This record gives sequence, C-alpha cells and structure tokens, in this order.
Amino acid sequence: MARTLFVGGAALDVLAAVALAIAGLHTLRVAWPFPVVAFLVLLLVSSFFTFREERRKVATELPDIHFGEAEESDERVDAPHTNAPTSVRLYRIPITNEGATADSVSVQLLRVDPPPPAGRYPAVLHKMGDNPTDRLSHKEYFRLLKGEPAKIDVISITRQGPPYRVFLHKIRYVGGIEETQLSGEHVFFIEAFADNSPRPCEYLVRVDPVSGQLDMKQAARGSKAHPRP
Repeated sequence: MARTLFVGGAALDVLAAVALAIAGLHTLRVAWPFPVVAFLVLLLVSSFFTFREERRKVATELPDIHFGEAEESDERVDAPHTNAPTSVRLYRIPITNEGATADSVSVQLLRVDPPPPAGRYPAVLHKMGDNPTDRLSHKEYFRLLKGEPAKIDVISITRQGPPYRVFLHKIRYVGGIEETQLSGEHVFFIEAFADNSPRPCEYLVRVDPVSGQLDMKQAARGSKAHPRP
C-alpha cells in the first residue's frame, strides 16, 4: 500500500512539474527569470526518472521465501487409524517472505533420501493452524504478505512407547497426518513454491522408533544421509 501511494505521489509530481514547466516557459518573456524555468525543468526530469524507477521495482520484485532452523514443539494430534488424541514431539520449519506479497504459497516435501518403504512424493506439508473441522479440506496454497512468517509441520514422534509411532504431516491424509516407517538418518528435500517461484531447502532428520528419538536440523545443499551399519 505504501509503495502504491509512493508511486502515485511520484506520478502527481511529474504532472505538477509538467504543468509548472509549461507555465514557466509560456511566461518566460513576461516575468519568470531563466533560473526559475531551469529549476522547473530539472524537477520535471528528476520526478520522471523517480517514477520510472519505482514502476520498474514494482514490476520486477518477486516473492522471496526464506527457511529457518527446525523448531521442536510438544503437541497433541489425532493419531491415524485410531483418531485418539496423542502427545507427540513435533518438528516444524519457519518460513518468511522477504520479497513481494505471494498470493499462492505451497510448501512441499519433494522426496526423502533414502526413501521410506511407502509414501507418495511430492507431498504438500501441513501449515500450522490450518485445522478444518472435517479434518480433510486443508489448504494446499496460502497467501503470505511481505515480511510475514508462517510455520510448516513436517514430522513428529509419539511421546509414549515403545512402540513409538512416527508421523509425516501431509495434507492429503485425514487430519493432515500420515504414519511412516522412517528409521535412521534421512535427508528431507523441501521446496517452497511462491507464485510458481521455487525456493529449495534440505533438512537432516534422524529418527529412532525403538528409543523414541527424533531430531531435525537444516542441512547444507547436497548433504547425504549416513545409513545405519
């Protein structure tokens, strides 16, 4: 909104400068000295270039999604199959839009390396707070303003066990949760699509369903998981 007002103000400056310059040139012989007319012309040129630069910025600025370090949280979810409220340790990732407002943002788990025994990829991940009453009609896309943060649920493990259950938070499943057989060390390839402009990120995930351990950290591009011996 502020940018729109600024560009509009620049346009008004241009129009005002044109009017004043024309009036100055028209009355030059009568009363206006040359320095006044020169100043008006300079103001006109300066305002024109300011206006053109602002229009260029508005036309070329794109959404710019940035990923943060994974955050751990104690939550309660409805476990798949049983729908029983279950305490879990959940990892979610924060994202922030540092560019232009994005009207359609989708965060997807492109693939897991090494892959679990079952599961479909790519899969849209669950946005924190998107909890429809029917537990099915989750939003695949959401709007993200410039400077606005959001948090994306990725993986969780039950607090009680053994056996410990591991869940991936995909929106295509009831409650936005799919049970998975992940075990060991894996690389999660995650990508945020903002108005069709992709931004990839990788996370290293370590899970032990026997002891109930789970850890998730941002990884360098091209990281590889170390399988269990």
